[in-house]
Amino acid sequence: MSIIRFFIFVTISILLTACDDSFNTKIYGDINNGVFVEMVDENSMKKSIVLSGLYFYEPRKSNEDLVKVIWEFKYYGVKIDKKIQKINLIEYGVVPKGFTTVHVAENLKENKKYYYNVKGGPVSADGCFYIENSRVFQVYDC
Repeated sequence: MSIIRFFIFVTISILLTACDDSFNTKIYGDINNGVFVEMVDENSMKKSIVLSGLYFYEPRKSNEDLVKVIWEFKYYGVKIDKKIQKINLIEYGVVPKGFTTVHVAENLKENKKYYYNVKGGPVSADGCFYIENSRVFQVYDC
């Protein structure tokens, strides 16, 4: 009986830890002054995460499942370095210190829909947006 309690305790602890790591994103700005991705909690308050990578992409016209990466960076360190990786705001095209560029940022274009994926350790957050009149508009139903 005590072994069952132990496994229940371990399972609940893992689930609570995983929920604590979860995050959302919001994207804002304009193509003249900067496009920013901000990590937020479920109440839309800023939240720093241990970042492992990020990529922006656009779907190809021929098949929505195939994508064209337009900017990507990753952390290639062997150990987690929270001094480098603890981040809550990223500007499009600016690779944070300690990260490596995988794909150089391409210029964002008017009247296009873009997608992004932020990897934060064991969890990630996705989002999409479009640009109209140089401004970024987040799409909540990608």
